[in-house]
Amino acid sequence: MKKHWLIILFSTLLIAFLATAQVMAAGVGGNPPKKPTHTPQATKTGPQKKGPAALHARHQYYTGSIQVVSATSLVLVLREGSTQSFVLDSNTIVKVPTLGQSASVSDLHAGQKVGVHTVDNNGSLIARVIQVIPGKPVFMQRVGVVTAYTAGLSITITAEDGNAYTFAITSATRMLPSGPDRLLQVGSRVTIIMPRDVTGGIPTAAGIVVHPQE
Repeated sequence: MKKHWLIILFSTLLIAFLATAQVMAAGVGGNPPKKPTHTPQATKTGPQKKGPAALHARHQYYTGSIQVVSATSLVLVLREGSTQSFVLDSNTIVKVPTLGQSASVSDLHAGQKVGVHTVDNNGSLIARVIQVIPGKPVFMQRVGVVTAYTAGLSITITAEDGNAYTFAITSATRMLPSGPDRLLQVGSRVTIIMPRDVTGGIPTAAGIVVHPQE
């Protein structure tokens, strides 16, 4: 019983530490995405113009869930249920919080919630920036037995629900606690702490708590 409470304590402390670190990193990394709204906000840059040339100065912002995405187009389902199409080109920038500067259109998939900054070009909405909206930082846990482990790369566990889950390991992954009875290896019982992931890829282990050997 004492070991059980120690595991819960270590997990709680690690989640609190990771949540604090993520909030601090968000403050350093830049401003959070704009508050989602289903009403496009149109603004104009430069002096006000009249006629067809004014279309080139109109910028709008949309939010919604991706319905269909390809290399050249994007369709969003807006909050009220309507759909909106956008044109993608070589100048379209994709921002995914967990991928930094390496994000691309290939990292977008159906179901993701995104914000789209557009420019109106003769009636066609050109997507200039697509930003994945992750929502509030949320940490999840999975408890299970290690079935595969490669130090510094990945770990696979069979969880309590009977399913196998694989997690990436990075230099930022924290291992707690340490000791001769807490070696991380195949057969170890662990708790994997992971942040909410918006990319749809392999989740990254933010923390690994190794249970003491029985």
